[in-house]
Amino acid sequence: KELIVDIDVVDLTKINIGEFIDEIEDVVGIGNVYAVTKCRPNIIQVALNSKENAEKLCNGLSVNDKTFDCNFAYSPYTIVSFMDIPSYIEDIVLINKLRIFNIEIEGKVIRHYYDKYETIENGIRHVKCIFPPDVKSLPWAVNLETIHGFKSFRVIHNNQTKVCHKCLQDSHVIANCPKIECRKCHQLGHMANKCTVKYCEICKKLDINCVCSNYFDDDINSTSNELLSDNSLANQDIESKVNKSVSKQSNNSS
Repeated sequence: KELIVDIDVVDLTKINIGEFIDEIEDVVGIGNVYAVTKCRPNIIQVALNSKENAEKLCNGLSVNDKTFDCNFAYSPYTIVSFMDIPSYIEDIVLINKLRIFNIEIEGKVIRHYYDKYETIENGIRHVKCIFPPDVKSLPWAVNLETIHGFKSFRVIHNNQTKVCHKCLQDSHVIANCPKIECRKCHQLGHMANKCTVKYCEICKKLDINCVCSNYFDDDINSTSNELLSDNSLANQDIESKVNKSVSKQSNNSS
């Protein structure tokens, strides 16, 4: 499928297929064309024997002094665009961001300019890439260091879908990623705002690591024992005073 080229002929009913085959063979050489088929309503599909010949045909085809657009029917390339990038950020910074995902860079970074002001950049840059099989899509934004600190910038490419920023899988978002680490309890599988582990209000440690409960249990037990002991002494003192008073009254009566 990488060797199939589509030729846009505008209207299949108004062309002579033989004339096209002759011109195609003039471009790529006789014997290098495997098949020429019609794909209604406006495409002729050409199967060639090599990528080199397919690329030759993609440069354009002229038949009866008319030029026709030729393009690969299937392209392994993905065009990645970065939006609103400050001019002082070097192209290599963007390339390195892509290489984190093992993406192959197939050309230089192209900077875009305003139509009316051809020497003034508009902040858009794009680069041709080949994604590895395990990368279906890139996150919709990238963080870059600017003169005002780190800022987020939009990333766009063809066939882009919503993916997890952590592992790039499209089956979940980052909040549910099994590889995400909670900043609170350092366990995998959830974010801090979804963490169910509680902190001790006294020592500020996780409940599972807190020793405050044992300490205060001992302290409470100790205090209770002291109170019981104090109450016992107080009761004995009162009982002694009452006995003395009764004994004194008994003596006076005698």
